[in-house]
Amino acid sequence: MEGQRGAALRTVLVGGACLLALIAGVYTWVMASRAFPGERISVFEAEIYYSGDTTEADARKLADVLKEAGYLGGTGEKTVHIDRTDGSVSVGLVLAEGWDDPKIRASVRATGAKIAAAGFGSPLTMNLHDQTGDLRSSVRVE
Repeated sequence: MEGQRGAALRTVLVGGACLLALIAGVYTWVMASRAFPGERISVFEAEIYYSGDTTEADARKLADVLKEAGYLGGTGEKTVHIDRTDGSVSVGLVLAEGWDDPKIRASVRATGAKIAAAGFGSPLTMNLHDQTGDLRSSVRVE
């Protein structure tokens, strides 16, 4: 009898842990997918949000630049945000980690330079967000 109770308790605990992990995963996905304001398009396995004076054509152009730079089109979904307000452009990238890693920041700066050269202009701010959409770091591209 004790063996059956122990097995039942383990089953309940494992089931509860799995349910908790599922809820946490869904919460993270919902928070990341609602982290940015504006309109949204889906392209190259990415959600591109655009706001301010940014047009859908701008968002698609950004997606092309990010694909060419290797940020989009690989494995896994990505979330990106672009905002153009009063002539100022900011691009937000969602990263799992490495917001302050010098190699990642150098890569983000180089990608920002490609975005600026593609007609978005400079200065341009590249914002690095965590998976819940919180701003973790910024890189200014002159």
